[in-house]
Amino acid sequence: MASTLPDNPSSEHLRKEARTLQRASTERLPLHVAQLRVARQYGFSGWPALVRYLDLVADLAVDPSSVSEARLADADRFCALAVLQYTDRDAPPRWESAAQSLQDEPDLADTHIWAAAAAGDPEALARHLDRGVAADATGGPYGWPPLLYLCYTRAAIERRSRSESTTDQMCATATVLLDAGADPNAGYLWRGMATPFTALTGVLGEG
Repeated sequence: MASTLPDNPSSEHLRKEARTLQRASTERLPLHVAQLRVARQYGFSGWPALVRYLDLVADLAVDPSSVSEARLADADRFCALAVLQYTDRDAPPRWESAAQSLQDEPDLADTHIWAAAAAGDPEALARHLDRGVAADATGGPYGWPPLLYLCYTRAAIERRSRSESTTDQMCATATVLLDAGADPNAGYLWRGMATPFTALTGVLGEG
């Protein structure tokens, strides 16, 4: 049975693994043989296939825990606080803080399209689109398109707990994005894991 790749896999890490195997072997393995064994250990047909996969992962991987929130600008920090990260940071106080910061600074949603999406603000989102920002533009603290910030936001849950009606607003925000051409299949690879975290993942998780 194939082993699972580690979190945040990289070609550099696995090259080191192959060299470690090469040095530890009593067979005086050539490096390409050690690389083949490493690739097959993880379920790939060979080293080139593993490297191609890692190159793809590098473009799609996001590790929220690697982002230093203290250094983020206000709108990016709002996004980071608002969305589910699947790390030990996740907790209602963070989402409450995001909801409170939006209440204290309503203009946060006008800072950029990703903050507008995380806020679930269809009017602000429409203004960004009218200024020429693409519905699939990537950015914010995690380099996501707006739809992911919308689907993973938890600030709306906190606002709903304060008896504010948000369901229609969130649906309206999604409609604005999708009508503008946002990809409904948008997603990312959490810490480089093979299973994609899609927009639907966030919705089913009560985003």
